[in-house]
Amino acid sequence: MNKKEFIEKMITLCQESGLTIITQPRYGNMTVEHGVYLKKAKTVKFDFALTPVTYLEDFFEDNLENEDLFNIVEDIKAVLSKSLPNPVYEIAKTVADFQMAKKLIRARISSLKKVSSISFDSDLIAIPYLDLAISFYLDFDNATIAITQRLIDSWNVSVKKVEEYAKINTLKGFQTENFFDYIGRVFNEKVVPLQHVYLIYNSGSDYGAVSLYYAKDVLDPLAQKVGNLFLVPISEGGVIAIPMLEINESIICMNKDFLKTAPGEGLTESLYMYNVDSKTVSFFNN
Repeated sequence: MNKKEFIEKMITLCQESGLTIITQPRYGNMTVEHGVYLKKAKTVKFDFALTPVTYLEDFFEDNLENEDLFNIVEDIKAVLSKSLPNPVYEIAKTVADFQMAKKLIRARISSLKKVSSISFDSDLIAIPYLDLAISFYLDFDNATIAITQRLIDSWNVSVKKVEEYAKINTLKGFQTENFFDYIGRVFNEKVVPLQHVYLIYNSGSDYGAVSLYYAKDVLDPLAQKVGNLFLVPISEGGVIAIPMLEINESIICMNKDFLKTAPGEGLTESLYMYNVDSKTVSFFNN
C-alpha cells in the first residue's frame, strides 16, 4: 500500500466514524496534508485556533503493514474526543492576561554576551549581574516565551512587578543535594559520596544557576552550615558548591574541563564565591 492509497482508505474510514477531514497547508510544512478533527456539535464551525487536529500523513510510516486501519481511526477518535483546545490558543490566551501569566513567570540566568546578542534587536528585558544577565520567561513546561518590554507594557505592570513574581515562582523548586548522591540517584548507580560537594538545582525547571542571583535565599542556608562557598556554574541548569576551605587545583579547573568536553553547554568561564558575612556573590580570583 502506497501513501496515496493509505490516505484514501483512512479518509473513508474517518468519515464513516464521524470525523471530519480538512485539507490544508500544515504549519512549518510546504505540503498540503489531511487534517482530521472531531466536530463535537453540528452547529460548531471549524476554528483551527480552538480545535485539536491530527494529520493522517503522520500515521503512514508506522502502519505500512497494517491491514486493520479501522483500529487506527478509533484511536484517533478517542484521542481527539479527550483533547483540550489547541495548546497554541491556550498559550496565547494566558500570555495576554497578566493575572494568568504571573503564575508562570520564571527568572533565568545566562551569559551577558549571549543575552546581549539576543536583545540587541529586540526589547528583551535583561538585568546585568556580574558577567551574567537575568532575563524573564513564561514557562509552559514544554515551551517558554521571553518577556519583553512590549509584553510588560501590554500587561500595564512594571518590571519590578515581573521581578517579584519571577522570584516567588522560581524559588519554589530549588534544592541543595550532595552532588554524588544526585548522580547516583539519576543514573541509578552506586557512587562513593564526597561529603562537601553540593549541587544546587531547580527541580521544576532548567534555571538552577539563577541561584547565583538569589544567593541570599538559596546559597546562604548552605553557607551558614559550611562557610564561604566556591561556586562552579556548570550550566544554566545548576551550580556546584564547595566549601572554600576544601577547594584544590583540580576543583578550580573543573569548569574549564567541562567547557572543553561540552562546548556550548557551559554558562560562563568565570568562577564565583559566596561570602557568608556579606551575603554576596563575587568573582573568584585564584
